[in-house]
Amino acid sequence: MRPSTFIFASCLILAIANPIIAADIDPSGNWKLTFFTEDQQPTLWLIGLSREDGRWTGKAVTMGSATTPPTKIDDLTIKDGSIDFNIVIQDQRFEFNGRLSSKDPKTILGSLNFHGQTNPAKLTKTSITTLDRFDLAKEELSQNKTGPLAIVSAMTLVHDGPAKNATRGEMKKWAAMGWTAAEPFGRAMQRTYGMHVVDGFLGDRDLQSAAAEYADRARKLLTPSDPPLVRERVLAAALLALRSAGRKEEVRHIEEQLEAIQLVKIKKLAGRKGNRVALVELFTGAQCPPCVAADIAFDGLLKTFSARDAVFLQYHENIPEPDPLTSPSSEERLKYYGQDSTPTVLINGKPGPEGGGPIELGQETYDAYHAAVMPSLDDDVKAAIKVAAVREGEKIQITAQVNDLGESGEHIRLRLALVEPLVYYAGTNGIAVDHQVVRAFAGGARGLALGESDTKHSLTVDLAEIRKQLRAHQAKSITDNGAFPGAVRPADLTHLNVVAFVQNDNSKQVLQAMQVPVGEANGK
Repeated sequence: MRPSTFIFASCLILAIANPIIAADIDPSGNWKLTFFTEDQQPTLWLIGLSREDGRWTGKAVTMGSATTPPTKIDDLTIKDGSIDFNIVIQDQRFEFNGRLSSKDPKTILGSLNFHGQTNPAKLTKTSITTLDRFDLAKEELSQNKTGPLAIVSAMTLVHDGPAKNATRGEMKKWAAMGWTAAEPFGRAMQRTYGMHVVDGFLGDRDLQSAAAEYADRARKLLTPSDPPLVRERVLAAALLALRSAGRKEEVRHIEEQLEAIQLVKIKKLAGRKGNRVALVELFTGAQCPPCVAADIAFDGLLKTFSARDAVFLQYHENIPEPDPLTSPSSEERLKYYGQDSTPTVLINGKPGPEGGGPIELGQETYDAYHAAVMPSLDDDVKAAIKVAAVREGEKIQITAQVNDLGESGEHIRLRLALVEPLVYYAGTNGIAVDHQVVRAFAGGARGLALGESDTKHSLTVDLAEIRKQLRAHQAKSITDNGAFPGAVRPADLTHLNVVAFVQNDNSKQVLQAMQVPVGEANGK
C-alpha cells in the first residue's frame, strides 16, 4: 500500500511491525490530536500514520515555532481495534491509547497520559498537512457551522486572511458564517465578533463597505449600560467605516454620541488670564498596559480645553511591544526629550506628572494633568502664531506666521505637526481610540529656525509621501520588533489638523502653540 502523503519539519520516523488490522478499519492518513482538560482543548500535534509491507509508520508535527525540539512517535501498536503510541519530545513522553471504530472511521477516541495525568483525547481525520492555525481554522469552520469553535475559527480566518492572500469573497463568506454562529451566544458576543470583523476589514479599501456594515450592526447592539470604553470603541470604528462609505448623516450622529462619552469627570474651565496656549504632549503605546490611565486622562483634557486654551499631541512608541501608530517623528521626539519609557507627559516642553496605571487610575491621572496645565494659562508670553492649512488632493499647503518673538535665533524653532484627530486601532491594552496622533512634521521634526522676531513660512506637504514613509516604517518595525497585534495598519490621513508651536531647543520650553484643521481647497 502506498504511504499517505505527509509533510513534516524536524521529525523522526520509527517503523514498527504489527499485524494487519481488519480491512474496514484502516487508520492510514493524517490525524489531528486534541486532548481535553478542565479549561482547554488544544490541538498540539498532527499525527501521520501509514502502512507499507505490513509495517506501520508514525510521524508527528508539533504546534510551535522553528525552535521547537524534534518530535517522534515510538511504540506504535495497532492491533485488535486498539491504537497505542508515544509522542516523544526530548525526554518527555505523552502516551496515547485509543479505540478504532467502524461506525466513525474519521474519529478515534482515547486518552493522553502525561506524568500520570490522564485526559480525554481524540484523533480526528484531516486533510491538512501542517498545524498552521489558518489551515486549522479553515477546516474547523467547514466542519462546524455552529458553536464556539465556529466563532473562533471565523475570527482567525478574518484576521489572518489578508496575509494568506485570501480573496475578498472568502473573507466576506467567513465573516458571515461567524456572525451567524455568534448570534445564539447573545448581544455582547455578537457585537464583539462584529468588531473583530471591522478590525480585519478596515485596512482594505475594497472591504470598507463591508466593514461599515458590521460596524453598524455592532453599533445597534450597544446599550446605555455598556462600559464607556466599549461604547467608544464601537462608535469610533463605526464612525471611520461609515465616513469611508460616505454616509454623512449617520457620521454626524455618531460624532455627537462620541462627544457625549466621558471616561472621567470633566472639570469646567473657570477662566484664564494669560495669552499662552498650552501644549500637552503624551508619549504612549497601544500595547502598553500602564498607559491606559494616561490615555484616558489625555482624552479628558481634550474635552476640558478648547484649542484656544490648550492643544494636544500624542506620540506612539514601540514600548513595550510593536505599535503600528509609531512613526519616525514620534521616535525622534522621544529622543529629543531624552526619554525612553511610556507613558510620559510633557506640558509646554517640561516633564509633567509621573505615573501610569490601569483604567481605575484614569480620574486621578486626569486630575494631576489638569492641575499641571492650569497655571500656564495665566502666562503672558512674547510669541504669536498664525497658521492656515489647505488641502488639494494629496497636497497640503501650510502657511505659518510668527510675530513678536521676545527671543530669536537658531535655538528658537517653529514646529508644524501633522495630526490625525481620531485614529482607530484596537491595541492589546484595551484602548481602541486614539486622539491627536502625530503622523509627521512638515519641514521635519527638527523644525524651522526663527532668526528674527517676525517670520513667515510656507511649506507643501505631500500626503502620498508621508503615507509611503509610514508604511515603510511599519514594515521596518515588523522586521525589527515583530508583528503588530491586529490586522489594522492605520495610515489613512483623511481628516487632519496642523499643530504649530514655538520651542526653545536649549531649555525645551514651548513658548506658544496653535491648532487649525486642514481645510479643503474648495472650501468644504
